[in-house]
Amino acid sequence: MKKASILIVDDHRDNVDILTWYLEKEGYRTLSALDGPTALSLLETQTPDLILLDIMMPGMDGFEVCQHVKNNRVTKEIPVIFITSSTELANKLKGFEVGGADYLTKPFSKEEMSARISLHLATLKLQRALQDEAARFQALSGATFEGILITDQTQIVEVNQTLATISGYGRQELLGMPVQDLLVPYWRERVLDRLGSGDELPFEAELLSRHGTSIPAEIQIRTIVWQGQQRQMAAVRDISWRKILEQENRALHVTLQQRDRFGYLIGKSGLMRKVYERIIRAAASDETIIIYGESGTGKELAARTIFNLSEQHSKIFVPVNCGAIQENLFEPQFFGYRKGAFTGAERDTPGYFDRAQGGTLFLDEVGELTLPMQAKLLRVLQENTFTPVGATASRAADVRIIAATNQNLRELIQRGKVREDFFHRLHVIALELPPLRRHKEDIPLLIEDFLAQRTASGDTASVIPEEIFNRFSNYDWPGNVRELLNEVRRYVTIGEVELAYQHPPQAVRSNNAPDVQDGLPLDEAVEAFERDYITRVLHQHGGQKSKAAQALGVGRKTLYNKLKKYGKL
Repeated sequence: MKKASILIVDDHRDNVDILTWYLEKEGYRTLSALDGPTALSLLETQTPDLILLDIMMPGMDGFEVCQHVKNNRVTKEIPVIFITSSTELANKLKGFEVGGADYLTKPFSKEEMSARISLHLATLKLQRALQDEAARFQALSGATFEGILITDQTQIVEVNQTLATISGYGRQELLGMPVQDLLVPYWRERVLDRLGSGDELPFEAELLSRHGTSIPAEIQIRTIVWQGQQRQMAAVRDISWRKILEQENRALHVTLQQRDRFGYLIGKSGLMRKVYERIIRAAASDETIIIYGESGTGKELAARTIFNLSEQHSKIFVPVNCGAIQENLFEPQFFGYRKGAFTGAERDTPGYFDRAQGGTLFLDEVGELTLPMQAKLLRVLQENTFTPVGATASRAADVRIIAATNQNLRELIQRGKVREDFFHRLHVIALELPPLRRHKEDIPLLIEDFLAQRTASGDTASVIPEEIFNRFSNYDWPGNVRELLNEVRRYVTIGEVELAYQHPPQAVRSNNAPDVQDGLPLDEAVEAFERDYITRVLHQHGGQKSKAAQALGVGRKTLYNKLKKYGKL
């Protein structure tokens, strides 16, 4: 038996090779062309059974190629399936206007492509059929995932088993049934009008099952010659799953509007609801995510919420403070090392990528990485492999990256602090957490949750007086949620509130210098002054270490080490 032949037209050689491999594996013969003129030249000597046609090609695009095919007496009956990454309705309409038979939107599954090809090859054979095609129809249409019925516009004259399964009827019950009896009353007149219109665009309607339930369906109608007479063939796709997903999405949206927390995050303001919806979309993807937000807004909590909603939720979540990574230790810490790789390497030691295999690596304060460190990390993100220090073979990096920063990375690019290619590799899905001053209506919920946690852990129940509560509500919280919870913790513990300046001064003036106890040795006095001075500047900048370090005129790592020295971390 002669194999069906398929012409693949795509300007990307990789796409052509992949489609050729799969279709030949499925038993088809293939032809290929990398542009429109080559395809048309090939059609002058060969006649394939079906054409897979890319739309976006330089010079002559897919629409123009299709027009040439349909204007040619020899090739006009060849079904053309457009392949494109575009989801715009205008493109789909244009594709059908120029004579396309179907439309595959990238990315698509092999099963979907196989089903569409099977359907249109079956249709082509039906159009060429003679009196004996009834038996072959069942064999051909049974190979597709879609229901197929043939009608004379009033009665059903042929169906495949898939349609019988979708509707709940036996195949013999459907033969001779009025078409309208297979439709929900609301749709009967509309569908019957489409049967006689010649319109081949797909549309949605509802079937009426044998049990009286409605079945959402996508229907596409084409006029064919069946057993020597003109008939209408309808391809019917059960889209119940799509409607269920849409309903679940609407229900989830309503739930998000009503709830006051989501994962580790708390708040029911409009801003936080938008964050929750963004998190849901981010969790459904495997792409790299970057979370922007001031210090104290809960970036790691957002990252953990995304992780818990993702497919990797049963794996490991590995947080890394990039601000504490020394450049000379970057590779051992991230990639691990082998025994004997350097002095002190007494055994094989896994790095962050090893520990996070199959899970998520959370890169906090990613803007603190130096340019050389960014280059090394970028290589892993691009190639999905890394090599431990002292090893000769690379390892696969099966890790999902979530990064976070309180800095404007675009500004850092302009200042030469961040590589542009590194930024673009991180900035695939961006999530921004709002500062607390922009959603103060969530302050009561945050306080309530914190107090409830204390009570649940065995602490005495606490109440915030109205006066203190008003101070909390009217304050701008430069340190955001972290500062709020620290102040609540301080108040319920010692009954004091130490809010920072509402509008902090640009610099700490001499008359505001910290007090130093008299009689101390010089080195101790200097340390006491330095400790209090750093604490005050850090407080003025809402706990944001980068801004505090800039105000103090020191590097961030220097500030980090001093905070560690004075027990302020």
